[in-house]
Amino acid sequence: TYIGDGYSDDFVIDQYENIAVYQDNSIKLYSPEGVKTGEINVEPWYQLFNSNGECYAALYVPGQDASLNKIDFEKNKLIEICKLDYRINSICEGNGKYDVCFAFEDGVYSYNIKNNTIEEIINWVDSDIEERPEEVCVFDSDTIVYRYFDSTTHGSNIKLIRRVNEET
Repeated sequence: TYIGDGYSDDFVIDQYENIAVYQDNSIKLYSPEGVKTGEINVEPWYQLFNSNGECYAALYVPGQDASLNKIDFEKNKLIEICKLDYRINSICEGNGKYDVCFAFEDGVYSYNIKNNTIEEIINWVDSDIEERPEEVCVFDSDTIVYRYFDSTTHGSNIKLIRRVNEET
């Protein structure tokens, strides 16, 4: 079944196979059969993610604080979970161990939705990593893959890093 029309920025699927597609400053909602069931108009800079079978949208306008919102497929709306007191550079799913992970200027942090708590996974400054990651994937607290722009090759590179001991 064909879903959507044109370029989409992001999409996510919930535990019931409902589909949310972020496209043209709106989140378009689809049934598991691909039938459009609703649309939520939003501001730019949303990223969608799944955590524990639920779909979420994080608003993270560069230079502003972020908000975390649950996608309500039945009511065709976003339910704000919380405001975040920090500026997110990018978001990655928590790979089952974390609800979601956020990349900030100084590092990567896990976020617990239920408790509204954040925990540092890696601090870029303390890690001696010279690049500033553009996109991050967290396997666990000791293994991260990230993409960065390489100024010498003028292209993107991907690195996998592993913590070698608790002190580093």
